[in-house]
Amino acid sequence: MASRPGLLTDWPWTPLGSFKYLVLVPLVIDSIYSYAAMRDHEKLLVMALMVWRIVHSQVWISFSRYRTAKGTKRIVNKSIEFDQVDRERTWDDQIIFNTLVAYLAKVYLIGTDTLPFWRLDGLVLVALLHAGPAEFIYYWFHRALHHHFLYSRYHSHHHSSIVTEPITSVVHPFAEHIAYSLILVMPLVTTFLCGTVSIISIALYITYIDFMNNLGHCNFELIPRFFFSIFPPLKFLCYTPSKVVSVVALCFERRRNDGDDAQEKKSGGSRLACLGFDVIQSRRRSLWLDGSLRREDRAVKNGEVFVGGLSVFELRRREGIHIEIILKRLADTQSAPTETIIMEAIPSPVIVFETNLVPKDNSLASSHSPEHGSPFSNQIDYNEQDDGDGFMSDATANLTMSRGGRFHSLHHTQFRTNYSLFMPMYDYIYGTNDKCSDSLYETSLEQDEEKPDAIYLTHLTSLDSIYHLRLGSASLSSHPLSSRCYLLLMRPFTLMLSFILTFLSFRSFAFERNRFRDLTLHSHLLPKFSSHYKSQKQKESINKMIETAILEAEKNGVRVMSLGLLNQACNMHQLGEELNGYGEVYVRKHPKLKIRIVDGSSLAAQVVIHSIPVGIKEVLFRGQITKVARAIVRSLCQNGIKVMVLREEEHCMLAEFLGGHCMENLILTTNHSPMIWLVGDSLSNEEQKMAEEGTHFLPFSQFPPTELRKDCFYHTTPAMIIPDSAQNIDSCENWLGRRVMSAWRVSGIVHALEGWEEHECGLDVPMVNPHRAWEAALRHGFQPLVLPFL
Repeated sequence: MASRPGLLTDWPWTPLGSFKYLVLVPLVIDSIYSYAAMRDHEKLLVMALMVWRIVHSQVWISFSRYRTAKGTKRIVNKSIEFDQVDRERTWDDQIIFNTLVAYLAKVYLIGTDTLPFWRLDGLVLVALLHAGPAEFIYYWFHRALHHHFLYSRYHSHHHSSIVTEPITSVVHPFAEHIAYSLILVMPLVTTFLCGTVSIISIALYITYIDFMNNLGHCNFELIPRFFFSIFPPLKFLCYTPSKVVSVVALCFERRRNDGDDAQEKKSGGSRLACLGFDVIQSRRRSLWLDGSLRREDRAVKNGEVFVGGLSVFELRRREGIHIEIILKRLADTQSAPTETIIMEAIPSPVIVFETNLVPKDNSLASSHSPEHGSPFSNQIDYNEQDDGDGFMSDATANLTMSRGGRFHSLHHTQFRTNYSLFMPMYDYIYGTNDKCSDSLYETSLEQDEEKPDAIYLTHLTSLDSIYHLRLGSASLSSHPLSSRCYLLLMRPFTLMLSFILTFLSFRSFAFERNRFRDLTLHSHLLPKFSSHYKSQKQKESINKMIETAILEAEKNGVRVMSLGLLNQACNMHQLGEELNGYGEVYVRKHPKLKIRIVDGSSLAAQVVIHSIPVGIKEVLFRGQITKVARAIVRSLCQNGIKVMVLREEEHCMLAEFLGGHCMENLILTTNHSPMIWLVGDSLSNEEQKMAEEGTHFLPFSQFPPTELRKDCFYHTTPAMIIPDSAQNIDSCENWLGRRVMSAWRVSGIVHALEGWEEHECGLDVPMVNPHRAWEAALRHGFQPLVLPFL
């Protein structure tokens, strides 16, 4: 939302939430009736166009997230978090709005008349009107939106997203979308009045707008350079998504008490030099400062960064200037690189206004831009001030980015450049094009695919999990996996998509990228569902795909690969049906592997053990015997906690594993009274019904049990809360909550952080120091989930 929301900020159907599509139900019914009764197909075409626009945008979302996960030609090396995903979940509101407008136009303007299917003169006229009046009016309207009054009330909502995604292009307040619609509908209205409009011209023009909007807000460069080499004037007619600034700068906005620009430059340069900055540009009431600090001007002490002898958490008054800036702590930093860029430590734009240049005067007004998603937005007083010309300053741009860039994306960082819609020619005409666009565009195309340090290999679970992937629905993936009724309506499309994924995909692929400290973390997807792992026919192909993924990671220099969900499956009840024995098959087949294979069983077992409240004397065990189950039972029995087993078969297998040690604490029973149940995949509904009221179900398996009882507590599968320093976390892992990772995934991260050289895989491999992984995870900031209160 904008920093100071104005009138008509919210959409009319905002109170409906996820049921907002109900406003279109009357239109769907009327269009079907009109076609059945009067063979009026144009109303159906309006609804079909709406569906096409949704699918078109979703394809861009998936494609963009896939490319940014790989890292190829990525532009902004900054993370996307849940707050941006939540803010942009309304991207389809503009489609609903445009559908309503188009439908009303059909009913009240066109009526029973039928539009021609194709007219070339109308299509040419639409193109000319867009390049002329529409782009021209949009350019000046966009510049007006950057006036302080409109920016703070409307347009700042759009610029809250520094790292853009395709759907960022259409995330605006309602009033702003009304204005955009009035501008962009002019070519269509004109052709309608001239009698040259056609169905094709309407569909192509709307698709063109969607295509260019999505293209321009991708966080990777897409258009190859030969396009502009073959036809150089194309750069005036088509923008590209790249954005970057070659020198990251911090702009201190200053209030003038005198009219002497030269004196201001002189005083500003001398005052700010004490902070280790070099003034590289000075203009009315603003100074641009070089972000690179000299070695002698910075220091790191106890994980806290100092600049010019001053803490970056608070730059106190120095030589008559009082500046206060909140910066991000660089935790566990031992030394600073030669060319430290201070902007890397700034979580979001900071503007400091100086109200009085008189020495020993402490009066100031500090301005912070919380709409850019800072974690400190509630800690800083927000005091907006105009810089004199009425327009928002470039100072609101502060990013640490990779080099590269060309047009529209620069607008999200420079703010006073590149105002044009799709055709940059008006920026060239009026001098607002970014000067570094061409050279930085070339550099962005050269960025290679990112090499991860650790990979988490997972797979699809249910059919609906397709939409909960990060490559699926941005909104659904930001919430735990759950059944949703409206997904049943999409089941035919889901089945078709699942067929494409599982039968036409023969290798794993990256779908998520995270950062934690110095590690680059990737999540790769094996295009198989859980049901495939239960089929003997799929066993060979799945093992081959996992082996291929391991060898490719080995070739790319990946240090650790952790096997998630059923990629490490081993059925101890029927050993002949095991998949790969917790990864042991690959280690034996390739004994010289440098990459370390991790099944995560040690940490998963410790997470479950430490979830059991202190003072519990007995627990009930029920579930498939796995490596994690054996480790849990052994630890509990050794610590004097009685493990009561319901089934004789499971009791025999556990007793054989214990080998006579602590057997007095392993009890075969028919008693269902223990309040703590350790459950696995084979827990039945009938067994759940036998539990006492208030029983706590603690799963030790990869998959959670069915939550059958309303009077009992169901804990999540073994998982841990990730540290705040983990970046680019914008989706949930299956059924886990936000910023929660499964123990198997965390185990791979910890393995890479600690630099352990041994594999952690295999069923019969003894767990050496099983507490090591747990202690290391806690040391690195991972936290256990809280068990519901007993």
